[in-house]
Amino acid sequence: MLNAFFGWGVLPRTEVTIGKVNLVSGQDEGPATVGVAVTYRGETHRVQVHVILDDGWHIANIIYDNGKSLIDHYRDIAGR
Repeated sequence: MLNAFFGWGVLPRTEVTIGKVNLVSGQDEGPATVGVAVTYRGETHRVQVHVILDDGWHIANIIYDNGKSLIDHYRDIAGR
């Protein structure tokens, strides 16, 4: 099961700790990719979040530490 924000296997009520957020690429004004450390079940995972600035910050895509992205997942389940 995929939790859109944290990755595979993060079921409801799983305690998740959000760590440091670092700029990976891009600019402070966007578009940018930021890396976020998330810890659950004693393991730290790193997700990358592509963000864009358009009337506020918006998440354009999330890439999980296994290399698969949220957009890829949605395309797979939609058969595209």
